[in-house]
Amino acid sequence: ITRRYEGCKVYTGRGEKDFPAYRVSPIDPTGAGDAFAAGYIYGYLNGWGMEKRARFANAIGAMATRQYGTRLRTEPAKVSDFIKIAGV
Repeated sequence: ITRRYEGCKVYTGRGEKDFPAYRVSPIDPTGAGDAFAAGYIYGYLNGWGMEKRARFANAIGAMATRQYGTRLRTEPAKVSDFIKIAGV
């Protein structure tokens, strides 16, 4: 579940876990939820664990808010760089 400025909460058969949001200065939140979902699915399809998927999804959702419009053009390496720089 995405929680805007609070990050996301992931539920599994073993419980739930919160993952904090990356702090950015948003310009336009349009499409951030879709970017989050795409990032989470990307991680799932690549066999990543829940924690890596959630952090990646939070990062790409945050990145999407830093521009106008709904189309974030990026690549996994740039998202990984954002995660290293932004931290939480």
